[in-house]
Amino acid sequence: MLIDAAVPTLDPSLKAFKPALLARFAVECAREIRSLASLGGASEASSADVGRIIVMVPGLSCAVEANTLASEGEEEKEWRRSQAEAGRTEASGVIEVISLGMTVPPSPDEPPPAAVVVVGLLPPADADDNTVSIAREWLRLASGFGPADVGATAIDTPAAAGTSRPPPLMLGINLRSGVLREVHDFVTICALVPYSIVRRGRAGAASEDWSDVEEAKVLLYRVHPQPFRVLVAPPGGDGAAATYHEVCLLYTSPSPRD
Repeated sequence: MLIDAAVPTLDPSLKAFKPALLARFAVECAREIRSLASLGGASEASSADVGRIIVMVPGLSCAVEANTLASEGEEEKEWRRSQAEAGRTEASGVIEVISLGMTVPPSPDEPPPAAVVVVGLLPPADADDNTVSIAREWLRLASGFGPADVGATAIDTPAAAGTSRPPPLMLGINLRSGVLREVHDFVTICALVPYSIVRRGRAGAASEDWSDVEEAKVLLYRVHPQPFRVLVAPPGGDGAAATYHEVCLLYTSPSPRD
């Protein structure tokens, strides 16, 4: 599953990025996916623990904030109560927050988590930065295979993980590291992506300066299982001063070129 919320404060690739806001967004998404993981085990014994929920976020400040949110609040108290009533341990469905820069590859000797949330993945900072390659190994778990080594086996086989637990649920939020083949088959469950249609040209006949003239704003919007909606507003439109108008529906994820 993918979420693309191209809001400046939630995008670690932009100057307006606010780690605390992304941390809260990531934890709330992790709680939702934890509920899905819990439902997925309904056919198993009711006392079986829900596996770990691993959340990988960009930067230490975001990780510290997310860790605080994940361990406090009424939502966590209610979850703990529900797990106790079901005869599960305190470790059931615990949310573990890790900074992407400190993440290690998944171990084939450990049972897979119930879910993994990869948040705000950026391109490598330099030749020694292996953050993306490690994140890709985690994303690969969704296919049912373990770490990308020679002779990798399905993670749901006893030889690979010592457990019959199915592959973890996988969610990518605001992945900005370029094309990742591991998420090619992922479904975009939520998208809010703004674009601008810009005409490039000179500011005036006598001017030597080139300026960009905005012709329209475009908003790509989707909440699964509905199709992608393409909305257009005139220059200066923000949904209030000049409203967006739906121009078409798309049933597959479009590219910026489309």
